[in-house]
Amino acid sequence: MNVESLLSIVLSVEIVNAREALWAQLSECIDACAIASEAATDCADECVRFDCDAGSRSVFLLTLDCMAICDAVATSLQHFTGAYPDVTRAIVTGCRSVVETCVWAGLNAHRPGAGHLFWIASCARVERACSKLLQALDTRFEST
Repeated sequence: MNVESLLSIVLSVEIVNAREALWAQLSECIDACAIASEAATDCADECVRFDCDAGSRSVFLLTLDCMAICDAVATSLQHFTGAYPDVTRAIVTGCRSVVETCVWAGLNAHRPGAGHLFWIASCARVERACSKLLQALDTRFEST
């Protein structure tokens, strides 16, 4: 086996490993955002009957966890996929902006009115955005 053949095998293994690592991280992001969304729903249910300041604080922390995971995904993308800057930008701008919306809405979720409903919708958008980004990433790696 010549050097070129060996190198191509090593590179293909690295691509598969990178794809699996990124897939796992993005799946973790989806899971974290789903948990935040469920917690927001629970908090909204409590808001109907009780003061939910404590609940809104806990969900705020969950959304910050989700944002941290999104940042970790973006860092991994920058490390693994120098050839995919558009996918990296999609992760950074898509995931972070939606999570930030969720956090902002969470700060207002305990106030009277429909703020908590906006919060739930925002957290659900996080999950959908991450799912779409996962599909885009999957497609991009399959085409290599």
